[in-house]
Amino acid sequence: MSSSESERDAQPFLTARQRLHPIELPIDPSDDELARDWTLTPRDQELILRARGEPSRRWCALQLCTLRKTGRFLDDLESLPPRMLSYLNRQLGFQPVLFVGTLHRDTEIDQARKIREHLGYRSFDSATEERLTNWLASMALTGLSGLELFRRAEEVLRVWQVALPGPSTLERLVGSAVASSQLGLFANVSQRLTPEHRQAIDGLLQVAEGESRSSLFHFKQYPGKPTAADMVLHLSYCRELLAFNLHQVDWSQVRPEHIRGISELARRYDVWTLRRFKEKKYALVACLLLETQKTLLDQAVGMHDRYLIDMHRKSRNDLESQHRKVRRRLRKGVDTLIVAVELLLAHGDADEVFSRLSQSAIKEAVDDCSEFRRLEDFGYLEKLGNRYSHFRQYLPDFFRLPFEARPGAEPLLAAIQLVRRLDAGSTRELPSDAPCDFV
Repeated sequence: MSSSESERDAQPFLTARQRLHPIELPIDPSDDELARDWTLTPRDQELILRARGEPSRRWCALQLCTLRKTGRFLDDLESLPPRMLSYLNRQLGFQPVLFVGTLHRDTEIDQARKIREHLGYRSFDSATEERLTNWLASMALTGLSGLELFRRAEEVLRVWQVALPGPSTLERLVGSAVASSQLGLFANVSQRLTPEHRQAIDGLLQVAEGESRSSLFHFKQYPGKPTAADMVLHLSYCRELLAFNLHQVDWSQVRPEHIRGISELARRYDVWTLRRFKEKKYALVACLLLETQKTLLDQAVGMHDRYLIDMHRKSRNDLESQHRKVRRRLRKGVDTLIVAVELLLAHGDADEVFSRLSQSAIKEAVDDCSEFRRLEDFGYLEKLGNRYSHFRQYLPDFFRLPFEARPGAEPLLAAIQLVRRLDAGSTRELPSDAPCDFV
């Protein structure tokens, strides 16, 4: 790719304000900021006082401090905070003014040269541009965004003691480097894709007759609510993505940050734009699908967690609601049984008990106590069990996801494999040595 092609394909990343006003000075600088960034040393004042006239000296003082602080000369002299200007005037013994005047062009160039020499800075010349271009070419391969690389370029130029060029110039060089590196990255990704991958990607970018969106669209949607129906739909997207087998491609020679960067770039394009690309679309969509696959799997686990929490909460609420009803009946039942036992102890005759209490009242009291005991021992499990049929709507598909675990979590993976065999019917009963160390 030639430099002219790189510059043509470079995408702008600075805002209009960042191009016009690259230096942002504090509106109301603190005393510490003034002392740190705008204090003139005796050597600074010696240089400044060589300039002819108060306006030239004031301009020189301002630009000297600005170059030392930001690596640039200040273009917008009208935006200078009054407190900062007053601080410089006091150090030079000048009368307060509200604005810094402009200088004759030749005078300004000469003063800027003297300030650069004073601070040990060099101008941004063709040799520096070539050196920076080579540096940008290597740094662009790390997957940095255009704006991040722009900031790094500013930092390295200051380390090199070079006065920063205009933002548009630096943006052009950075954009060209990013475009060149992306071309190499696209080729690196595309060459790993099989004809089957390319055919599947072409299919994703097609819009079926009667439809307004491509198959790629639903992969970009946000996950639904943690319900069984939404989990079934979400897991179907996961299966569809996994069926592309992109995760089985050898990506060891492609850095993860590069895949993320290409994926973010792909998200900026609609399907119509992607289809117009030739070879580039395969790398864009492949990286988008790889990152989306990770996202969908993470979302599936998150939705599953929320579903379990919601199922636990609803079961607890149902149990507590039934518990309250049983407790109200239990008070009356306990009173009935107390009377029955007291009569039995006093007379030792069941006939005396039944003469005072009906058999149905005693039976009802016993049933209430039994129900309360059952709720205490098994109520929560029963409420969870009532929701298990909904849970099972998506659970087998969830367990078929490609789970991995860190060393030490092998029993958990073994348990998942056992559940898969139970769901498939290859194992009928839970073995006595089923792994449960993870519980």
